[in-house]
Amino acid sequence: MKGALVTGAGMRIGRAFATALAADGFFVFVHHHRSAAAARETVAAITAAGGKAKAVRADLSSAKQAESLVGRCQAKGVQLTCLVNSASLFELDRAPMATAAGFDRHMAVNLRAPLLLSQALARQLPDRETGVIVNVLDQKLLSHHACAWPASRPASPCAAAARPMRALPSSIGRTRSASGSPQKISCAPCGLWWRHRATLAMC
Repeated sequence: MKGALVTGAGMRIGRAFATALAADGFFVFVHHHRSAAAARETVAAITAAGGKAKAVRADLSSAKQAESLVGRCQAKGVQLTCLVNSASLFELDRAPMATAAGFDRHMAVNLRAPLLLSQALARQLPDRETGVIVNVLDQKLLSHHACAWPASRPASPCAAAARPMRALPSSIGRTRSASGSPQKISCAPCGLWWRHRATLAMC
């Protein structure tokens, strides 16, 4: 059975991703940080509908916890093949009052964690297995809302990297597989990033 890890799956769009993947037959690992009760509700909704799910906790502002999260997504007969980077930190603030600590927290959760999780997913895929990574960007990326200055900064590098890839219909760019051989990065429309074994596709 294929598994999917959805970060921030306790509520809102993360829960929608989780329930949709479960309906498609995935075993869903419902990530949460402080929203344990909401995550349990997501798991309950999935199981009530006949799906399978398990809640997993991690503080994505911690590099150590982010790096270990994929390895903790274990269930008998389940191979993790899908990652949805949906979790985000969104603190209202304005540029003149923004702090270094707040900036670092947003970068850690919204930019560094998706990278670490994507690397971990790629490393654990077996030979000839195909996986997918979906990165969710907030609409504040386009509006650059003055009251959410720190939250909108981490998405900019992701979008900048994704923009030239989305403009082309086929594979572009190169990265390294776990075996060290170069692989092309493939992408599908709407930010859905398909990759061959151990090929990291980030947006």
